[in-house]
Amino acid sequence: MHNNLGRNVIRWDTLAAVALHWSKADNPAGENYSIELCPTVPVDRDDPIMRGLVRDEEPLRPGLPCLCYRIVANGPYREPMIEAIRQHAPRLWLGETEREPDYFGRPA
Repeated sequence: MHNNLGRNVIRWDTLAAVALHWSKADNPAGENYSIELCPTVPVDRDDPIMRGLVRDEEPLRPGLPCLCYRIVANGPYREPMIEAIRQHAPRLWLGETEREPDYFGRPA
């Protein structure tokens, strides 16, 4: 990830799980998508680059952290992102889950 303050990455070896969430939406595609990244390392809510991605929610599964990263995955990049996850980290893939329409929420 990057912004005008710098760059930061989320490394595969710092993740416990990855999933795709989607919900019905009022947009041309009719749905909103996000990639959920569940880290094994502490999440810095104040990181100036990553803080916009941090969400504090119920864990995707028992044993996973409440703090995760949510990356919007609408548009043409969704399928390549999913394919990259399945190729590079298949053991992390939890699959797809439908969520309530307003699940995108605000950063934690």
